[in-house]
Amino acid sequence: MALATSSVSRRWIPEEKVPGAVSLWKSPGIRLLMLEGAFIGFGWGAFDVGLPASATLADKAHLAGPIFACMGVGTVLGVSFAGVISKKVSSLRAMIMSYGIWVLSVLPLLFIFRPSPTLFVVAFLVGLAGGPLPVFYWEVLDAVRPMGSAVAALAWIWAFEGAFASAGAAAAGHIAETWGARYALAITPLAVLCGFMLILFGRRILAAADRIPSEEEVGDALVESEDARTNG
Repeated sequence: MALATSSVSRRWIPEEKVPGAVSLWKSPGIRLLMLEGAFIGFGWGAFDVGLPASATLADKAHLAGPIFACMGVGTVLGVSFAGVISKKVSSLRAMIMSYGIWVLSVLPLLFIFRPSPTLFVVAFLVGLAGGPLPVFYWEVLDAVRPMGSAVAALAWIWAFEGAFASAGAAAAGHIAETWGARYALAITPLAVLCGFMLILFGRRILAAADRIPSEEEVGDALVESEDARTNG
């Protein structure tokens, strides 16, 4: 209800499709973001299973919720920071920088997997570093998608991420049961690293987003980021 009644939602007007424009599936930028979304979805699905599994196997299942809560607090702070700097740096550069910091924040999950004070700190940093990323991500998506495909582009990105998140959760469950939760949780940093490398080496394909977005685009990105965080 909050999103439906927000000022951004009320003033949104669907774009008109341009005759002869490239289709969504033929857009190199969209295909790159879909592939990246597959990695991130798979990794995050594994995280959602790997962390509770690790806590349960360590007889500390009650700590899984507070750890997720710490990450949530970090995410809120990260999104707030993104709103401040989004008008001062290009969307693509901000996304790459945010992505790189996020990679560094999740790498400790390769070594820190049992519930402990250190894992609480790592979870907070993962949220803080990853919070700004969706804001810049939606700005980049808006810049590279074909005209008139705002809803379709967003829907397909979410579909890819959601489908692979399910696959990641299933894989993590099997791995945790067979080899241990440590290896299930290790999927997340590896998947995030793969996603970052795709964006880094494919940044020329996303060159249209190498600009400072307008205030309206920033507002739309913040709304979409909050919607993704709430429903994802």
